[in-house]
Amino acid sequence: MEMITVSAKTVDDAITKALIQLETTSDKLEYEVVEKGSSGFLGIGAKPAIIRARKKEEEPVEVPAPEVKAEKPERPAKSAKPAKSAKTETAKSESRSFEKSAPAKKETPAAVIDDPETEEKIKKFLGQVFEAMSLR
Repeated sequence: MEMITVSAKTVDDAITKALIQLETTSDKLEYEVVEKGSSGFLGIGAKPAIIRARKKEEEPVEVPAPEVKAEKPERPAKSAKPAKSAKTETAKSESRSFEKSAPAKKETPAAVIDDPETEEKIKKFLGQVFEAMSLR
């Protein structure tokens, strides 16, 4: 990545300009102060601050594969069922009538990603988020 030279009234203003030009955040910026600048006397003889800046080189982000959990064995059916009350029967019949009238939702698994490029972008983004949150 090439260095850019930015000048502004103060070093902080120059850093802000560099961040905007490089379209990055302050934690991903490398810079060196060429000249601190000075405000002069009543603005006379003022010199701008000059910095050279560039984006930090990005390191490849490794995202660990998700763990696969073992399925739980099914429980045997209970032989004795408790007696049902009238309230329970009414509530069940109302919920059954609601289920019939509501349209069925089509569920698609969120983990299905067909495009490897998109998958890499997602892994890179999440890696950066976790790193920023100090979870890595």
